[in-house]
Amino acid sequence: PATSSYLDSISEVLENIMPRSKKDARRIEMAKESLKQVRRQTRRLQERVSILEEQVTILEENKES
Repeated sequence: PATSSYLDSISEVLENIMPRSKKDARRIEMAKESLKQVRRQTRRLQERVSILEEQVTILEENKES
């Protein structure tokens, strides 16, 4: 499965947890915020991979010429 599927699953679990205290609620909110950061970084890495794949394709085409 794609990374986004794992992140969606974690997000769903966090949404369904019922905190029993304010401390638990803060921990869940911190986990949600961390998940947002992971999503952002993942998106950036995927964009970078796409750019690098395009560059490799161009280099391979130039090598064949």
